[in-house]
Amino acid sequence: LFLDYAFVTKIPQAEGRDWLLQGYLFPDTYEFDVNMDEESILRVFLDNTRRKLLPEYEERAAKLGVTLDEVINLASIVQSESGQIVEFSAVAGVFWNRLDHKDPTYHRLQSCATINYIRQKMGLPKLLYVQDEDITLPSLYNTYQVDGLPPGPINSPGANAIQAVLYPDKHDYLYFVAKGDGTNVFAKTFKEHLANVDKYINSQN
Repeated sequence: LFLDYAFVTKIPQAEGRDWLLQGYLFPDTYEFDVNMDEESILRVFLDNTRRKLLPEYEERAAKLGVTLDEVINLASIVQSESGQIVEFSAVAGVFWNRLDHKDPTYHRLQSCATINYIRQKMGLPKLLYVQDEDITLPSLYNTYQVDGLPPGPINSPGANAIQAVLYPDKHDYLYFVAKGDGTNVFAKTFKEHLANVDKYINSQN
């Protein structure tokens, strides 16, 4: 139905990617006529997405050695990992550091946002801090178990998250943990990360 949108034709099909338009229904304020059908409603979303996905995004993605779809995918994770837009670039930097790390053990993003996506699909509530039983859930979206990006986006990210992935902060952080107030604390080493976990998670249990 929507192959007249160039960006839709570039969305790859992959095992586990059940909703191909997920990631491309741009989050915004919309007004709809109550008599509009589903296709017309989706076209309103997609028309807006076409306006918001600037040509420079694809050019920048190519410079980073990835596709725009991979940018959208990673941006959807960034979108869910912080409640503060000012942190998006720092969070994106952590994920890029892991994906680009010479040690392949870091290529697993270990994102709680992807675990919550799995839980949501199972009809379970989201958690601020996932438990051991959650990180063993069998799913291609389980970034604790699968290297690299999941099969597709876990939400439709906004412009700030997309731009954060395209222009991430340059730093040496490999970990971050939620402080419980909508922000995160970052760490360069696993030892530092464990100290942050102990301070912000274990101390609250």
